[in-house]
Amino acid sequence: MKETIIRTEEEIEKSRIWYNKGVILASKEEHGEAIKCFEESIKYDPEHFLPWFAKGTSLSRLKRYDEAIESFDKALQVSPSDEKCLSNKAHCLYELKRYQEALECIDQAIKLNPNLQVLWSIRGGCLRALGRSTEAIESFDRVLAIDSGWYTAWYNKGLILFERGEITSAIDCLKKAIKIKPDYTMAISLLKDCEEELSVAQKKDLFLGKYEIREIKEGGMGKVYIVWDTQLKATFALKTLKDEFIDNIRRWRLFRREAEFWIKFGAHPNIVLAFEIEEFEGKLYIKMEYVDGVSLREYINTLRKSGIEGSDYAISIGSLRLDLTKILDFAVQFCTGMEYVNTVDFGIPGLHTVHRDVKPENLLITQKGTLKITDFGLLAVFTEEEENLSIRTLEQSLPSHLMSQGHFGGTIPYMSPEQISGERSLDQRSDIYSFAIVLYEMLTGQRPFKKMERPEIFKVPGKFKINIPDELIDIIEKCLVKDREKRIYKDFKTLKEALLKIYSRLYEMDYFSNLKYRDISSEIEYKLLTKLLSAISLARLGRHEEAIVKLDEMLEHDPENCDAWYNKAVCLMNLCQHSQAITCFDSALKFYRSEEPDEEFLVHLWTAKAATYDYMGEYQKAIECCDKAIEIDPSWVGAIGNKGNALTHLGRYQEAFALYDRALKINPRDFMAWYNKGVCYRKAFNDYENDLECQQKALEINPMFYTAYYEKGLIYVQIEEFEKGLICFQKAKSIAPDISLPKEVADTIIKKAYHLESEGRHKEALYCYKMLTAMVPENALVWISQGCCLLQLERYEEAIKCFDQAISLDLNNYMPYLDKGIALFQLRKYAQALKCFNKVLEIYPAHNNAQTARKMCLEELKKSTIAQSPELKESFDLIRKLIKND
Repeated sequence: MKETIIRTEEEIEKSRIWYNKGVILASKEEHGEAIKCFEESIKYDPEHFLPWFAKGTSLSRLKRYDEAIESFDKALQVSPSDEKCLSNKAHCLYELKRYQEALECIDQAIKLNPNLQVLWSIRGGCLRALGRSTEAIESFDRVLAIDSGWYTAWYNKGLILFERGEITSAIDCLKKAIKIKPDYTMAISLLKDCEEELSVAQKKDLFLGKYEIREIKEGGMGKVYIVWDTQLKATFALKTLKDEFIDNIRRWRLFRREAEFWIKFGAHPNIVLAFEIEEFEGKLYIKMEYVDGVSLREYINTLRKSGIEGSDYAISIGSLRLDLTKILDFAVQFCTGMEYVNTVDFGIPGLHTVHRDVKPENLLITQKGTLKITDFGLLAVFTEEEENLSIRTLEQSLPSHLMSQGHFGGTIPYMSPEQISGERSLDQRSDIYSFAIVLYEMLTGQRPFKKMERPEIFKVPGKFKINIPDELIDIIEKCLVKDREKRIYKDFKTLKEALLKIYSRLYEMDYFSNLKYRDISSEIEYKLLTKLLSAISLARLGRHEEAIVKLDEMLEHDPENCDAWYNKAVCLMNLCQHSQAITCFDSALKFYRSEEPDEEFLVHLWTAKAATYDYMGEYQKAIECCDKAIEIDPSWVGAIGNKGNALTHLGRYQEAFALYDRALKINPRDFMAWYNKGVCYRKAFNDYENDLECQQKALEINPMFYTAYYEKGLIYVQIEEFEKGLICFQKAKSIAPDISLPKEVADTIIKKAYHLESEGRHKEALYCYKMLTAMVPENALVWISQGCCLLQLERYEEAIKCFDQAISLDLNNYMPYLDKGIALFQLRKYAQALKCFNKVLEIYPAHNNAQTARKMCLEELKKSTIAQSPELKESFDLIRKLIKND
């Protein structure tokens, strides 16, 4: 127990005098002299909190942070719960870049006073330094929730958003900081950088030089660019993920799945047409038709502002009026679109689709009155066997219960009870329920349920402000029954038929005779374009055979279509049918119309043809093709890089380096140039350090570039850092699970493993085999090699598991049976070993080693007393028979 020293009144008074003198000096920024005074004060009363705290504060002002921390620690010994002292100590730790310690200190202070802005501000700085940007933003948001005028918080939030590439959001924050403090130079400087970057992003060849950005729209996780395609001379929408999700492999793969489903729908007047997938710097973009109109939400919002008069809606947007006729028309169109969606063949028998996010925001209305369904990001495809449900969905981790409005399973106010409860076995009735809410909202301007946490069975209000037919009220009630088993309408076809009956009775005409305004451009204007872009999209998904089928269909109608010949050539190149690809490239050149020059097309064509020759090992021809492309466009980095690759293969490394550097000077973010330059370092000089540096730069630009992870893994194998290598290979596999392990990588790992085994370094060799089994688990020989390595390490049980895996993959290969028998023999499991050797001889009767091993097993079993036990009598009889036969 610490002894308490009682100070005299004189000592306490002298301590107070020195402390006050120090405070005065510190207020004049004379911290050196102030510290001397605080030390005198401490000499007279070392258990007084204030002089220790003040000394620490002055020391921190002089940037003597280590000494300041010691003083703050002394102060905290006296008063452990002083949040200002904890805050100052955290600041010193932050300045010393001891961020984790600072964070622990701040969290302790926040528990004492959660409403002190400076604590949350320091916390945000620490989290930013630790790379935890989302938590950092949350901390600065806490600062601003306490005091929205804290301009440094706006600046720091803007800085983090800028670092994350969220330029538009960063600009908003920085403008708020400058509004509060107009002379805030740091914010002014960063705002200038943001605006320049945004301007560059909007003007440069953001999407491979093809698009001019007209507008940018943002949602929860996605971003949509409205662009002008300079090649096709048309407006499109490009949907992508926000930057904060770009390195999230799971979201990246789910987004790709969304694109695959959406493109599969093809053209239908009531579905937003998705043409293809584009990829640029690791980001995927879904290229969609641009709908020149408004969302149904905008209609309804206008309805709310305008009010409802009499039997007609007093609303017009463009050339349209929103009345009961139009509402019924939209309802029928929606049902038609969803009916079509459920007829699309996904290549899996017995499936049906569920949109899961039906709401006014996802229904677009063209200027001519066509309703188009969009945003299939939550689309799910279900089997009909509910008890053995197999769900193929773009959001696999649907929780068992709904947690918040941000839940990925849909939008709460429009979700069916079964969707809210987290049931996975959804069907069309769930989307029908959601659409009934939309229909009600179109009719009344508001949703039927005020509280959506536990929706009750819908009851229609007693009075409507417009005349709604009883039949329509009845339809809505039936759609909104809480128990889906009691809902009358099981699919959109039957719902549409009910709506058509109401339309015919009200207006005494057939619905389909009143379609003069219908916009069918997506069926007519885009017909040929859809076929070409669909083929391109299939190719980008790796479905080259399907793409070739569509391209051949085009060539039947237009045999001189150079675009079709070019894209067919690219597909054939990816299928390693290189000679046929060259023939198609030549056809594309033959039918190229020189009277309508398209230099960019020619550059792409010569570059792709060069890549094909490179694959064929005809490097000089590849160089000649690259030269033709470079002659047309000296700044085309694709051709420059491909020429560098050909030169690398020819061993002309210095020329290759010069070309890679030239490409990177033109575009420092050309990740392919960084990748190839790294490979050149390895091949030319075995320079693994520079290769690793180049691969890292490639991955900083494109985190989804799995080939760079393969290269990094290969380097780590060469320098025998096997654990790092395995991590890289697993990362590559997680990004591209369907891509085979490159032959060069596999060969390098196997050679390394054999070399290590020849030196008796079996443990290191085992790492190599584990890499291979992780990357190519379907390869029986790899499992056999790993098992044999384990045999050398006398880890027989593990070896047997490897041999069993090999046997499951290749039942007719005698090798795993032989090696498994050896492992069992070493474990003295002679009867089991004998079965393995017999299996070898069944497959390969003349195998001498198996014959010898079988005899050894039989001899051991003769000696064994265990063989006399009743349990093995049957086995022993067999053995005696075998001995007799021998």
